[in-house]
Amino acid sequence: MDMNNTISITLRIGVIASALCMVIGLIFIAVNNGAGGIAIQQLELNTKATSTASFSLSSMLSGMTQLNGFDFLFLGILILVATPVLRVFLSILAFTFERNWLYTVITIIVFANLLIALFIMPGLAAH
Repeated sequence: MDMNNTISITLRIGVIASALCMVIGLIFIAVNNGAGGIAIQQLELNTKATSTASFSLSSMLSGMTQLNGFDFLFLGILILVATPVLRVFLSILAFTFERNWLYTVITIIVFANLLIALFIMPGLAAH
């Protein structure tokens, strides 16, 4: 299979999965008149319960088993952010298999920058 085709399919699947999770989350929020003890009318308030700053993977998975709409929305956001990161990783593999060392190194630098921005910078900004 062509690597460009694989990358294209990965992007499509990521966007569709993300949108599906978000739609499911919105449906659960509408049906339950809110989620996680927060009514729909309170969603526009900037509270800790609706902030992604207090996000944890374990609480999201736990909330999804309870059909918490917020947690489905968080999963959709997580998939949406992870999709281009996965695309960059797949590009590293593609350039490596093509033995295009210049673009392999450039893409590794881009990948490292993405990981730093996603995992290290938020922790530094919080202090």
